[in-house]
Amino acid sequence: MVWLAFPGAWHDIGRFHTADGVFTGFYINILTPSKLGPEHVWDTTDLFLDLWLDDSGVRVLDENDFDDAIVRGWIDEATVRRARTEIERLRSAAQSGVWPAAAVNEWTLERARRRVEE
Repeated sequence: MVWLAFPGAWHDIGRFHTADGVFTGFYINILTPSKLGPEHVWDTTDLFLDLWLDDSGVRVLDENDFDDAIVRGWIDEATVRRARTEIERLRSAAQSGVWPAAAVNEWTLERARRRVEE
């Protein structure tokens, strides 16, 4: 997989491939915006809600986990609203074909492997 994170975004995204390198789809985590702290420590909170995007369309995943986290009080109401806004924004953009962004499509498995070899 190739994983991408974007400063200030309420999601990160993974490009998934089979063992022989065939691209299978995108896995998108809804999370709090990532922050890089002292000593390069990455700080974010996964908000349980995810998307899967492939040739067959876009699906929301783990809604039961998200709902359970809300019931348990693990996510405050403002964050719940923001997570729902993000999932709907991304789902709508994916369905209309304007998302993922070009940068995500440019980071193919081949490109990532070449970068590691440099």
